[in-house]
Amino acid sequence: MTREYSFIDSDEALKQWIDDHADLTAIAVDTEFMRFRTYFSKLCLIQMATLDEAICIDPLAITDFKPLLDLFVNPNIVKVFHSAGQDLEAIYNTFALIPTPIFDTQIAETVLGADHLLSYQDTIEMRLNVLLEKAETRTDWEKRPLSKSQIEYAYDDVTYLYDVYLLLRDQIETAEEKRMFKEKTDALYMVDKYAPNPEMAWMKVKGRKMLRGKRLQLLKLLAKKREEIAIKRDMPKRWVVGDGALIDIAKEFSQPSMKSLVIFFEKSYMAPEFQPVIDEFISQQ
Repeated sequence: MTREYSFIDSDEALKQWIDDHADLTAIAVDTEFMRFRTYFSKLCLIQMATLDEAICIDPLAITDFKPLLDLFVNPNIVKVFHSAGQDLEAIYNTFALIPTPIFDTQIAETVLGADHLLSYQDTIEMRLNVLLEKAETRTDWEKRPLSKSQIEYAYDDVTYLYDVYLLLRDQIETAEEKRMFKEKTDALYMVDKYAPNPEMAWMKVKGRKMLRGKRLQLLKLLAKKREEIAIKRDMPKRWVVGDGALIDIAKEFSQPSMKSLVIFFEKSYMAPEFQPVIDEFISQQ
């Protein structure tokens, strides 16, 4: 299917495009983001496609996002994603909203009988018999100007998505399929999935399952503190301190706090910020 392509990098062009497409019933959406050096995803590109057009929006150049956000929450326009989780996290972290309503093609494939979670590339190959390049999956999306290959990759990520949506939208027919699709889609709207939650940070620490009792209690406190530091400084958790160091300290909970800190100092220059947590925990034992 032939489409017109546009790269939008001004407020005026964004508003004009959205105004011109006020009668849409569905639009495919994909994002490119970076988080190698940050805690929060940095939204670097937003791609959208209709039946006959595809656009790339440069969020690093746009200052007025209201037209886009109005589109995201327009109840009359279905927003089509594939495996929406990371895209929604990037959108939520940037704009504090979740697009609605959503049609997730990965969820649709699951409801229709896929025996595993299909990647976008696998879905496109299976449904459209198109092989997509994966060369730009680890590229630097924050760098400007974007290369020709980056832009082509970005367009591919969204144009075929709309085509798959057209194939899948009417295949969910039975009452049970509709129930399953709604249940799985409703879970995407839960803000708690995308907002930071330091209290539950320990659940993502590798090696936590080897700890029990008080050692696990200490790990929970340390993981919470690490999450809070990472959020405050907008830096990757691994830059604060790695999972292995947290496990090492938790194992040493019965020793004087300085012994634990010696272990910690070898692994993180931020160790002093954790000392009050360790000291308080040991004082309560």
